[in-house]
Amino acid sequence: MVAGSAVLLVAPVFMRKILHGFPRIHWIVLAVSLRILIGILFIIAAPGTRASLFVQTVGVIAILAGLLLAILGPARLQQFVVWFLAKPDGFFRAISVFGFAFGAVVVWAGIPV
Repeated sequence: MVAGSAVLLVAPVFMRKILHGFPRIHWIVLAVSLRILIGILFIIAAPGTRASLFVQTVGVIAILAGLLLAILGPARLQQFVVWFLAKPDGFFRAISVFGFAFGAVVVWAGIPV
């Protein structure tokens, strides 16, 4: 998350290229699977971390995000991607700053006690 946000901050065009092909079904299946898997891993690892409640909460949110992607389906995701890609580079950079900060907090919270 931290590395991806840093790349997005420097080169928003990179995110546009990735998102351009996203609504294809195999990308959606991959995104859903990864979110659910990462959520499960966060929940399993949470008890041994510095901020276990925070890590568990992030895990639950990741699982819910994966399920939401699956429920929305390709047509609605395509509409969202078209809307999202129409935003200016400054919008992508602002999101990357938030993603970078959130990723840094997740890394800090995940440090074992």
